[in-house]
Amino acid sequence: NASVLTVSLHGLGSRGPAVLRTTDGGATWQEAGQGLPPGEGPGLLAVNPRDPLQVIAAGFFGRVWKTADGGETWTLENGGVTYCMHPWDLEIDPADPRNVYLVGYESAVCEPPSREACPGLRSVDGGESWRCMAVRASDLAVDPRRPSVLYAAGFSGALKSTDAGSVWRPVSGLSTEQFFDAVSLSPFSPSRVYLAGYS
Repeated sequence: NASVLTVSLHGLGSRGPAVLRTTDGGATWQEAGQGLPPGEGPGLLAVNPRDPLQVIAAGFFGRVWKTADGGETWTLENGGVTYCMHPWDLEIDPADPRNVYLVGYESAVCEPPSREACPGLRSVDGGESWRCMAVRASDLAVDPRRPSVLYAAGFSGALKSTDAGSVWRPVSGLSTEQFFDAVSLSPFSPSRVYLAGYS
């Protein structure tokens, strides 16, 4: 449903709602951040492709929230997140929404300090629990036809995984010294990969 959109205002200097939602293509907007801690709105949102009322949100230090009612209520889902990271991208597997990926970079400042630093996380239960994924990235793309195939863009160049994030290898033909900050797959031919970055 293209008329249903959920957006985060985190990082835009807003002192108002952290999350807004529209069901009429942007003509009107309603607050959808009830239950999120004040001043700590999520920077990343991912909507379940099979149910737009289910949204996962990620914020500082790998904190993760989830709503099943379009943002009326949120619950903190990071009971299994014990890693310290700055998240850059949050993606839901379009074929199986139980698979969720959160990528970024280790954080030098942790809350609490005892947290283990980890650059990437993967959940196989819709965000309830997470495990470390050894990839540092600014952006992630999931192949909709082969959901075990992932592409990551970051300071280490472009990386590819064929086993849902367990093992990562550099994309053939590209320098690992090239910085990429965005990766996208063609919606018409997912085997066509687009990367953006700078030297």
